Amino acid sequence: MQLIQICRASWRLEQAIGAAGEERSKTICRGRIGSNYKIEVPRQRSVFPLPGKNNAARAGRCIALLQSVSFAGRKEMWETRRSAALCFGAAYLSSGTAYAIDIYPGDYTVLPAGSNLALMYGGHVRSRRLNVKNAGDVPDSRLQATLGIARYVRYEDIGGIPVVAEAILPFGGYHDVRIGGVSQSTRNGLGDLLLGFAAFPVHKEDPRFGTTLGFTAYLALPTGAYDPAKVSFGTGAYTFTPQIGLIQGLGKGLVLDAAADAAFTVNHMEKGVRYGVKPSYQLQAYLRQSISATATLSFGYSGRFGGAQKIDGLRTGLETSNHQLRLFLGNFFTKTFQVQAVVGGDIASRSGFRQGINSQIRLLKLF
Repeated sequence: MQLIQICRASWRLEQAIGAAGEERSKTICRGRIGSNYKIEVPRQRSVFPLPGKNNAARAGRCIALLQSVSFAGRKEMWETRRSAALCFGAAYLSSGTAYAIDIYPGDYTVLPAGSNLALMYGGHVRSRRLNVKNAGDVPDSRLQATLGIARYVRYEDIGGIPVVAEAILPFGGYHDVRIGGVSQSTRNGLGDLLLGFAAFPVHKEDPRFGTTLGFTAYLALPTGAYDPAKVSFGTGAYTFTPQIGLIQGLGKGLVLDAAADAAFTVNHMEKGVRYGVKPSYQLQAYLRQSISATATLSFGYSGRFGGAQKIDGLRTGLETSNHQLRLFLGNFFTKTFQVQAVVGGDIASRSGFRQGINSQIRLLKLF
C-alpha cells in the first residue's frame, strides 16, 4: 500500500499514536474524517516524535499532507494524491494552488495606446526543505523544477484612461520531487491560462516625481495539465486575483515599484474529493535605480501570506507563507528589446517548501 510505503520511508508514526502495548494500526482521526473514513497507520518504529500533546490528531494532519493518502471509505476506496508541493508557489512564476502575480520593476509603466509587448520568462527553482504547520520540517524532502511563462500585453485607451489586456501561460516540468524520502509522481506541461485586464486612473508623466496607479484583475482558468494524483502544473480550479500596482518617482533616478494582491480560489471536486484553498495575499516593494541611460538596478521584498489548503475540509498543514529578497538587473539593448534578470530566495518561510537561491531571466520585445 502506498500509505505504508510513505510511513515506512518517512514519518514512522509509532510514537505519535501511543505508548507500548497500544494498538499500532488504528484509526487516528475523528470528527469530520472519522465519520466517513479511517486512516490506517502501520506498525513502525518512530524516527522522531511529533511535537505537542495531542500527537494522534497531529499525526492525522501530517498524514493528510502527504501526496498519497489512502482513505478507506464505507462504500468505496480511492486515493487522494494531492501533493504538498502544490502549495509551493514558484518564486517568480505563478503556478500552484494559490496564485501569486509577481511583478518586475517597471511592470506598471503605461505605454502609448496601440503598443504591444511579447515577453518570455525562464528560470529554475530548487528547494531542499519542506515545513509543515504544527509538525515542523519533513526530512529528506526536495523539489526541483524548470519553469517558464509566455506573456502577451496590449495597451489601449478607453475614455482617456489607459487600459491593458494580457494573457499569461505558464509551462515547464518538475524534475525531482520527494516528500519524506518518497518520490512523487508529476504531471508536466502547460499551466493554467491567466487572463488580465488593467486600468490606470492615475498617470503623471513627470519622469522624476510622477505617480502611476493601476488596478488589474486576473482570472486563472483550469486549462493546465492537472491530475489530483500527481504534482501538477495546472490546479484544476478557477482563481481570481485583483491587484493594485504603484510606480512613484522619488527623484535622482530613484523609483518605488509596489504591488499588493489577493488570490481567491474556487473549491473544486475531483473523484468525490473536495479540494479547497483559503485566500492568499502578496505584498511586493522594490527600489529601482537608473545606473545608465538604458540600465536599471532594483532591490526589494516580496511576502506571501494565507492560502491554507484543505482536503474535504481537513487542513493539510500547508499554506502560502514566505518572505523573499530579490535583486533585479535590466538593460535595453535596443529601443524595443530588454533583458532583465533576477536572483532571490526565501529569508523566512513556513508551511511549504523553502527556496534557496533561485534565478530567472526575462526577455521583453516592444512592437
